[in-house]
Amino acid sequence: MTKIILNNIKGNIGESLWHAPLRKFPYQSELFELLDKVKNIKDDRMEALITMLLVENRVDHYLCYLLPKAKFWYETKPTFHSKINLLKSFNLIPPLIIESCILLNKIRNVFAHDLEVNCFKDLEENNHKLLEKLSKNPKSKLADTNDYNSMFSQLRFYVLNALDSYLYNVQAFKDEIYSENMQNKIYLKAYEKESFILKTIEEMNIGESKQVDNDITIIKISKDQTKIFFNKRRPFKAEI
Repeated sequence: MTKIILNNIKGNIGESLWHAPLRKFPYQSELFELLDKVKNIKDDRMEALITMLLVENRVDHYLCYLLPKAKFWYETKPTFHSKINLLKSFNLIPPLIIESCILLNKIRNVFAHDLEVNCFKDLEENNHKLLEKLSKNPKSKLADTNDYNSMFSQLRFYVLNALDSYLYNVQAFKDEIYSENMQNKIYLKAYEKESFILKTIEEMNIGESKQVDNDITIIKISKDQTKIFFNKRRPFKAEI
């Protein structure tokens, strides 16, 4: 059972920082407790609303770990749309998890704002086209049935299980970044580079030009004046 659950939440290598949970066993300290809150709900509208409360709760856990002073951001009263886009921007977990969160939220929004929609089947009748997306999601299709309630439940389990399992990755990531060991590594690397450049300048003759590590050019103009040029700037590539 554990192997099936873990394989179900793996992503593709290279799509995100992590494509699999760091732990060999699912991180499910609260998962089944969360699922208990919805398993006996018979009303589709209420099920969709409660589901998103659970999903948003897990997303909040991520952001509170990733943002050192998250309380200042939360003072802006961000919507779930803002929260999930921020988490998406970090690109830490497989994209399908994020996309599935967004799909669940879209379904929730229809139930919250359209009184004509009383059950999952009504989504199709009102031309919201969300059931088509639900039926095509590779995780909800695991229900092996055309029953939309089953597909919704399957997708909910996938999302909550995945968010819980990758949360440990985020915890480990933050702990490592803010650890004294990591800071010392960064300082040491910068110090070693600086020390090597100073030693190179000291050994150079006046008027001499030299390349260091293929990305720095040093020109010694006089005993007290040296120019340093960075040949290669590593451009920051952002997807806009």
